Amino acid sequence: MAGWLGGLAHPVRLALHTRADGCDTCADTAAILDEVAGLSPHLSVTHERDAGTIAPGVEHVPDIIVLRQVDGAFVDYGVRLVGAPVGHELTSLADAILTVGSGDSGLSTEGLARLAALSLPVHIQVFSTPTCVYCPRAVALAHRLAVASPLISATAYSVIEFPDLIRRHRVTGVPKIVVDTGVELLGAQPEAALIDAVLTAR
Repeated sequence: MAGWLGGLAHPVRLALHTRADGCDTCADTAAILDEVAGLSPHLSVTHERDAGTIAPGVEHVPDIIVLRQVDGAFVDYGVRLVGAPVGHELTSLADAILTVGSGDSGLSTEGLARLAALSLPVHIQVFSTPTCVYCPRAVALAHRLAVASPLISATAYSVIEFPDLIRRHRVTGVPKIVVDTGVELLGAQPEAALIDAVLTAR
């Protein structure tokens, strides 16, 4: 991971939200993020406890929001990871840091043109597990769409930590992608397919 983050050229902040009670992986996540932050002088971590009062939009913890410094202020691109970043989900974290840090979504010219037609906010949720080799690709694409459009936000969940989400979204396999409440996709998707889902979600 140190080799990956060596290419980070702009300041990135990982805003970690945790709870003191009822979170088995919060302390481990804080330790992992502190270790990751030590791999680049451009990377920092903030720790906030009791997510329910600090960030009303945070439902599950540990919650990691990836921010990039722009004109002296850290900007939220809508890129979020929920759950401890272990196993293959550590790859998803590294990719999120680099994508937000570069400000470049890496999407095709055609994909960017299609997303420009989006007029309403869309939220993409990706459900993954630490042992899923295909999940980082699905997570990375969702986060790239979020960086590409201010109307898109994308949250990756380490779903094994959240049985309520497994039940709510009927997660029987991973990666599972839910776009708002209208479109569900199973498996890592090509760029065009996920953009189709975003544009038809409403």
